Amino acid sequence: MNLPNKLTILRVIMIPFFVAALLYDGGANQNMRYV
Repeated sequence: MNLPNKLTILRVIMIPFFVAALLYDGGANQNMRYV
C-alpha cells in the first residue's frame, strides 16, 4: 500500500472526529470550528 492510499484511509477514518468537533456545543464553540 502506497502513501497516498494510507493518507486517504486516514482521512476517511478521521471524518467522525471532525464532524464531532464541528457539532461540539451545538456548533457555537468558536475554538472547535478551527479544528
